[in-house]
Amino acid sequence: MKVFDSHFHIIDPQYPLTPNNGYLPDPFTVEDYKQRTKEIDIRGGAIVSGSFQAFEQEYLRNILLIH
Repeated sequence: MKVFDSHFHIIDPQYPLTPNNGYLPDPFTVEDYKQRTKEIDIRGGAIVSGSFQAFEQEYLRNILLIH
C-alpha cells in the first residue's frame, strides 16, 4: 500500500527548541524517521512545526534541500 504521511515532526537538535508548558521532545531526525518507516511505502508527506519550535523555520528548508 502506498502511504502519504499527513503529519510528522522532525526534531533536529541543531536547531533551538522552546519549552511549551515545560515540554521538550527528544530528537527525531530525518534519519530516525527513515529508519522507523523503512517498512512502509511512503510516497510523500507533510512535515509540520511544533509549538516547541517557536517561529524557527530554517530547519524545514534544510530538510527539504538535503533529503
